Amino acid sequence: MGKGDKMIERRFSTNIKTDAPIVDIEIANDISHSNCWNYEASDITTLGILWKNEAVIIQREKQDSIDDFRAQITSVMDKLPNPHAFNINMEQKGIFGFTGKHYAFQEIKPWKGKGNKDFFFNEVISLTGKTEDEINCPFGGDSYQCIPAYADGKYEDIILHNLTCLLKEAHILKHGAAIKEKFRANIDPNGWFRGS
Repeated sequence: MGKGDKMIERRFSTNIKTDAPIVDIEIANDISHSNCWNYEASDITTLGILWKNEAVIIQREKQDSIDDFRAQITSVMDKLPNPHAFNINMEQKGIFGFTGKHYAFQEIKPWKGKGNKDFFFNEVISLTGKTEDEINCPFGGDSYQCIPAYADGKYEDIILHNLTCLLKEAHILKHGAAIKEKFRANIDPNGWFRGS
């Protein structure tokens, strides 16, 4: 696949269904600097969308045209009503920095502050006892591993990681109200988690 060719695209049927599109990106660079995240500097390599009962993941290979990938991202994003993301800063600011286009996202995370994706997903398992889809991440849920994987051309591993993220986020979105209710006493009126 060379310059100007179509990126890798994978489609997966899912058991979990979402009414709103969920967006998750992977990047090729470290954007954390001295306890500050420069989301706009994201070098996006992967765009994943889970909507209804299908996940579509578009993966940029190193030799692919960045401009073509940017155009593909905006083409896809322009068609999505009310996109959701686990951490809207990552997707909203990352996509803006990479494409120059702003998209308004809704947050999946049930509250602000404490709690990463695995924390909330484990709460889903605690509440429901199961997931609707098999979760199998080659990186054990560690998104940072996408950076060396991209450098090494391990695109299929990145795609599987992205699929895992989308599935976890869909389960968190579906059960977010129940999770929030469980921890209601620790959430202040502004939506921040307070307590241990």
